[in-house]
Amino acid sequence: SRTRLCDILSKSLVASDKTLNDICQQDQSTLGNTAFEYYKLFRTASPSLDINFKYAIDACFSEYKKQLSSKTIEDVKLQLIEMNEMEVVVITELIAESISRKFAGHIAITSKRFCALLGLQDAEAAKTPLTEKHLIQFLRTALQGLELPDKLCALIYRNYEVALIESLPDLFAAVNEPMIAAGILPQVKIQDVIAKSQSKPGPGQGREGDARNTVEKPTQVKHSASEFHHVEVEHRSASQASTADLASSSSDHALFDE
Repeated sequence: SRTRLCDILSKSLVASDKTLNDICQQDQSTLGNTAFEYYKLFRTASPSLDINFKYAIDACFSEYKKQLSSKTIEDVKLQLIEMNEMEVVVITELIAESISRKFAGHIAITSKRFCALLGLQDAEAAKTPLTEKHLIQFLRTALQGLELPDKLCALIYRNYEVALIESLPDLFAAVNEPMIAAGILPQVKIQDVIAKSQSKPGPGQGREGDARNTVEKPTQVKHSASEFHHVEVEHRSASQASTADLASSSSDHALFDE
């Protein structure tokens, strides 16, 4: 998982580098030009961003394992948000929603198998390390402290989202294949998980029992993780466009307009 997540970051950084380089080439940017200065900042910060990203992944999984050892998983504590962080919060929430809409089944079934593997209740699924919120939080954590301009961060987030959408099916397949082979809920399919989540009763209508998941025998495997590459995804409406879609509707040069 760590290697594939780092590959996703690398793709987004390569795309961001190309965008900035193209802008500088087209504008014949020189020292003092906004685009050129942003390009220098990006090149300088990229190695630290890569290191911070890996640290964020390791810290997330390490904290998850530590909480598992104590058999309690704490909810993320609410914190006050500074006004200058609101734009980042909005961007990350939009990307998380976009990823959730497109990969709800992938995330749900992966989290469900994590819970089954570790003997947790399904209620803990939202706190597993590969949810949409954690996938975005890895980058947000990596960017903290680098003090990059907001417009440059927006470009990085945009390309990160594009790389996520392109690479997540492979990531989830790689994570689920060994669990399926080991008999961890091999009979459960993405479509079944989505249908079940959509049919859950609302408040006051009762709830499903929270019995712990069971581990099936390997001989009961009925399908492979290839489902992660073939699951049907509904077309998004205009109101559900991702931040990448919105950003690509205008020129990249607009990112650096004064």
